[in-house]
Amino acid sequence: MTVEEMEHQKLFKDPNFPAHLSSIMPGLEPAWLAGSSDQVLWKRPQEISGDPCFFPKKHCDGWPKQGMLGDCWLLCCARGVFQFPHLLQQLFPGKQTMWPAASYDGQFTVRLWAHGTWYEVMVDDRLPTIHGKLCFSSCCQRDVFWLPLLEKACAKVRGSYQALAAGQIPEGWMELTGGFAVKWYLKPGHVHVNEEKENETQEYLLPRQWADRLPRLIECGWVMCCRYGNKGGLHSSLGTYHAFALVGVTWGLQGSQSGQGAVEKFNLWNPWGHSKVGENMELDRNEFEKEMDEIVVTYPYSVAGHLQSITTGASLQWQQQLVGTWKSRRTAGGNRNSYHYCLNPPALLTLPNGGEILLVLSQPLPSWHFRNQNGCSLSHPASINGHYSSGIESGNLVSHCTLTNSCNHCNCVANAYQIPHPKLEALGLHVWRDDQAFIPCERKLPAVARECVASLRNQPPILSTPRHHHTSAVYVHGHLVPGCYVVVPSTHRHHVSQCFLLQAYSDEQLEFRPWFQLGHLKESRIHSESYEDTQTACGRMSGRADSITIENGLGTSRALQVVETLQQVLTEAE
Repeated sequence: MTVEEMEHQKLFKDPNFPAHLSSIMPGLEPAWLAGSSDQVLWKRPQEISGDPCFFPKKHCDGWPKQGMLGDCWLLCCARGVFQFPHLLQQLFPGKQTMWPAASYDGQFTVRLWAHGTWYEVMVDDRLPTIHGKLCFSSCCQRDVFWLPLLEKACAKVRGSYQALAAGQIPEGWMELTGGFAVKWYLKPGHVHVNEEKENETQEYLLPRQWADRLPRLIECGWVMCCRYGNKGGLHSSLGTYHAFALVGVTWGLQGSQSGQGAVEKFNLWNPWGHSKVGENMELDRNEFEKEMDEIVVTYPYSVAGHLQSITTGASLQWQQQLVGTWKSRRTAGGNRNSYHYCLNPPALLTLPNGGEILLVLSQPLPSWHFRNQNGCSLSHPASINGHYSSGIESGNLVSHCTLTNSCNHCNCVANAYQIPHPKLEALGLHVWRDDQAFIPCERKLPAVARECVASLRNQPPILSTPRHHHTSAVYVHGHLVPGCYVVVPSTHRHHVSQCFLLQAYSDEQLEFRPWFQLGHLKESRIHSESYEDTQTACGRMSGRADSITIENGLGTSRALQVVETLQQVLTEAE
């Protein structure tokens, strides 16, 4: 398709993420683009390649390759998603028109996860190039474009490509899959927790026996690692603050995959793509422990859409989540040393049969935001399908979206996050057993709930985070006997305002709900729909929740419900 044909066909041009330098860098020119900004041209795939395709015929041709942007953390996660077709299918929903189909319109949809909900983000396929080559990420085969379009969607929800230049692997994995990843440090000096103590920081260090468990995790899930500083020596070319994917191991002469012996070498994939296609680099065990500083292990998702335990391999097919807020001087009680700890909004967990339990407490990332065409930045969870614009009304940040269906147009206003670019709070999570907390007449009484939490505060919890941690998510994982439990999410500081998401996963039946309804902790329904679009029953939730789709009257109704829920929940952080 020639340029004239594309212009005649009137291909989609995204007004909310224009083909302009402001979409690359909203502020000053970054060092990595110094002197080249005037050479940037935005081109569509058929202008870059004579035979563009979305996915490759040969798997390794679709591997990510890092460009001028420092988003190795995102590319490692994208490579992990690319390994599993069911995750890749979730990331790019439905049948999308490709080149050179007659119905091709230059528009693509990417599904991203944020704060408990999947959002569909629309982008056009205009990509920044210099001298005919992509500026940023590409695939090993330059004719493949699934990755550059994914990177563009991630840049759009952050406002610019430059916003991708640095990030955390667990956050990237959560955004692309809706799943959870746990991070361990290989060296004590890199543990950052409040008031850390030597015996407690061990909880954040990679247990020694985990090194020999990594092969099983690599086989069924995805493992990544990071390097902070340059240690010099033979591997000084690995770079600093760089992420890698751990794609395999080599066992010692006495070793085997049955678990006997020890891992001798680790096979790493480097997003820089300096090695030949299909090849990886090797580090022996001593080199790996010296060169790398952290390990990130993802909880695998089965094809049925269930999270799997990284310790037992069990399917955590029962899932529920709660959305809540800490509100200053009302529901933000701080840590257990604070007299106000009882103000934190508690949740009630029931395990009739006991079982393995994973509880994840997360807070929204400050990076998701949108701009209007004048470049004004606004925080917002994501762009939904429809026409989108932003502005300022009566001194309040608001976002306007026009939802369309086959019959009419519907206008609505959704409040954005009321804290522009909020700082991440130090999070903590504690669990106590208390069967008396579930007496029906007491569930509606906030005073009774706070009295119970106050009495539990000085008792040792059954499960807890070692310390409050400055991160996007913390977790507790263990086995619990049948019974009733009180779950208290908290921040290290009291009198803060922040939204949070509390998720519960188990291999046995569970019930997870707020203690009392005051608008500060609400149940968030997850649609029980698997990757195969089959219904599951009795509360067995899949890892896939329906995204917001505006295609017909039903879709518009659902979108309005989500907008109203966001308005109710997110404004609590005002």
